[in-house]
Amino acid sequence: MKAFDFNGKKISLPDSWSEVTVAYYLRDEFTRGDTIGLISALAGVEAKELANCDEDLSSQFKQVFAFLKDDPIEKWINNRTKEVNFLGEKITLPYKLELEWFGCKIMAQEQMFKHEHKALPYCLAIYLGKAGNIPNWWDRVDELAEEVKKLPIKEMLPYWSFFLPTLLSK
Repeated sequence: MKAFDFNGKKISLPDSWSEVTVAYYLRDEFTRGDTIGLISALAGVEAKELANCDEDLSSQFKQVFAFLKDDPIEKWINNRTKEVNFLGEKITLPYKLELEWFGCKIMAQEQMFKHEHKALPYCLAIYLGKAGNIPNWWDRVDELAEEVKKLPIKEMLPYWSFFLPTLLSK
């Protein structure tokens, strides 16, 4: 993370995808599709505050956001890790979801309807809970989802892109 002053306050910005958490990635500003929204989401600053900024911060932002160009999502979206570090344990998720864990699929589909485009941590919490034999995971999905939100998006997004087609299938 790189820290600098912005309008009289310290802000920190990630300088690699490994520093971008699931929670950051799910912010509405991040998914707006514009640069000001992206910067806003990653900096934790309102987009309108950035838009009204009179300071020239281009050199700081350019340095920090080089990773977006140098390490684009398309480059790593299909690279799932063998194991996920979750709650201090290494958890291996199934390779083919359509063959395993029908109950998890139903629960994850319900989370997709409930949370729509922000369902990623809830769905992953279900599968990580089951795969990790976490006690009473089925009753703790919201709690576990909060823990998933702390994980790096670079580690979690490849699983999401893998899970999504299966979860959307009938």
